[in-house]
Order: sequence, then C-alpha cells, then structure tokens
Amino acid sequence: MTNFLLFLAFMTPTPAEIVTTPTVVDRIEENEWLVLDVSPHPSLPVPLRLAPALREGDAATVTVTLTVVGPFSLQGRDSRGLVLGDELGTFHWPEVLAPPMQIGDRCTFTLRPRPGG
Repeated sequence: MTNFLLFLAFMTPTPAEIVTTPTVVDRIEENEWLVLDVSPHPSLPVPLRLAPALREGDAATVTVTLTVVGPFSLQGRDSRGLVLGDELGTFHWPEVLAPPMQIGDRCTFTLRPRPGG
C-alpha cells in the first residue's frame, strides 16, 4: 500500500505544473480547428477534436497539465510558442499559457465548456 501511495504522490501534478486559462471560441475553421480568443492572444487555433461539442461563442476553460504520461509532447518551440503534438498532429500554444516544459515533456491539454459562460 505504501508504494501505491508514493506512486500516486509522484503522479499528482503540483500547482506549478498546471495552467488554467479562460477562453471563448471565436470561430471554427475548415471543420478542423477551434479558433480561441485568449487575451492577449487572439486567434489561437487548436484541433477541433479536443472539444468537438464546442461552438462559436462558447466560453471554455483550457487546462495544460505537465504529466508523466500525457497524450501530448512538447516537440519544439518557434515564433508562435510551443509546438505540442500527439499521434494525430501538432498545434501551437503560447508558452506563457503552459507550465514550464522541456523538449520531450508530456502534458494533457483539455478544453472544457465553462459553466455559466
């Protein structure tokens, strides 16, 4: 039991490993991208597959969590920020809206409707 508790403690992200950001879906492009309006970063496209039920004008919350086994990995950085990818493709996300990450680090990237938004 003690080993299991140590495992859980190791797997539980600390607050420094989680960044939560409110956003609004500005538009949907090419039936493939949700374009988010995140102040001060307008027009951030993320794959529609992350939240296919969201529609234009919906308020949402993005949570980026640094994890050991997350589906996304940091594949690089460029002028648009972090390049996050999984087996289905890549997208860009501003570095200031994510926990500190090194190339190869893994994370979860969740996009959920914001209640009352």
